[in-house]
Amino acid sequence: MKIEETDGGVIINNFEIDGFVDEENCCKICKMSLIYYEDFDAYFLPKM
Repeated sequence: MKIEETDGGVIINNFEIDGFVDEENCCKICKMSLIYYEDFDAYFLPKM
């Protein structure tokens, strides 16, 4: 899975969303950083 952070957005496998990668907030199981999705005002972890 390819995740890139751009100015004001995040690209996950060529799919762009408005949000950011939160380096301070991570999954308790896999320790991967969570992504904040502005449209839903929520954090999520993309499934691999």
